[in-house]
Amino acid sequence: MAESKYLKFQDVDNDGLIDVCDDELIETEVPCKGPCIPNPAAIIPDWKKRGIDEPFLNEKKCLYQVTKVTKYTTTASPTVLASGNLNNINASLERKFNEFRDEVVESLITFYDKDESPESKLKVYESLSYEKYDLDARPHSRLKLLYSVPFDTIYELPPSSPEPEEESDEPPGVVKVRFNAGQMTTEMIRVRKGLNLYGRLLKVYRGIGEGNAYFVDDRTVFNLEDYGDDTLFSSGIMSGLMNSFEGFLDAKGFRLPGQFFGVFSSDERITKVEFIFDNYKLIKLKLWTIECGSKPHVFGKRKLKPLNAQGSWKNKTACAYLANLPKMSAQLNARVQIPWQEFIKEYTYPKVFFDITNNRFMYNRSFSR
Repeated sequence: MAESKYLKFQDVDNDGLIDVCDDELIETEVPCKGPCIPNPAAIIPDWKKRGIDEPFLNEKKCLYQVTKVTKYTTTASPTVLASGNLNNINASLERKFNEFRDEVVESLITFYDKDESPESKLKVYESLSYEKYDLDARPHSRLKLLYSVPFDTIYELPPSSPEPEEESDEPPGVVKVRFNAGQMTTEMIRVRKGLNLYGRLLKVYRGIGEGNAYFVDDRTVFNLEDYGDDTLFSSGIMSGLMNSFEGFLDAKGFRLPGQFFGVFSSDERITKVEFIFDNYKLIKLKLWTIECGSKPHVFGKRKLKPLNAQGSWKNKTACAYLANLPKMSAQLNARVQIPWQEFIKEYTYPKVFFDITNNRFMYNRSFSR
């Protein structure tokens, strides 16, 4: 009987491999992050709505990109533009790109927490390319420039050295708050809902002419309604604070429980978070992760610069609410609550006062998630 032509494809020794194959498998080492693979379906942010402290990864092209909003309102002088000479116009635009190269390199290295040595900066500097520019047609619009650096250039740089430990003696005005990472999101939702309701109540009083809220120091109106939201179909300053924080974590390779996977699937999972504020400006951040156990990742003032540049993190009232988040959440969830005006006066910074005389809306409720 003729030998079967399929015999060579059999697995006589039951090792899961056909016998004609080499039993020894060679595994290739896969890095935990990168290299970047272009993703044509990736959603990228609108570069024209970002600033120098908000670099991002363009996954479609595998480029790190950053926007610089300049002081210029034109690409070239009126004389050069009137001449119609494209070479001179392009040369003028290139000079403007060159003017901000150092600032762009500094932004990329700081944001992605890379080595700040002259050698590393030179590598980024030499890889920098001028991607595009934008100048809105509206009068007095600012010229915006988009810079790009290949993914590998930033990825292959060594990490930055640890920031020096600051003195243990903390000045007056320093506030620390530590969260269980899973509880932080729940408490933030509860407080956003509470501020949203109290902001709506204040708008009613304001609308019927029966009172308002003001800052004690300068007597300007306090717009409480800007801070809260319903957590579903609207947004406020506190939701912006949280979104900026999650974006910062994603860029650094961390994620909170329940947070969608970032650009890299190997993001470290956060278990605890500690914020340290000085006069309600964030000066230090500590992150504990499952992967690193009891040793926290520490971010000092320099590494926090990109986060502190975000609009919501510049808002001291929002940062004060974050610093008091556990107390505010507990109060909103208590069986017996203080009047809503007292609640706002207790936790708002700078201090505020109300001139409401007729408390017709004594509304309190539980803000469980």
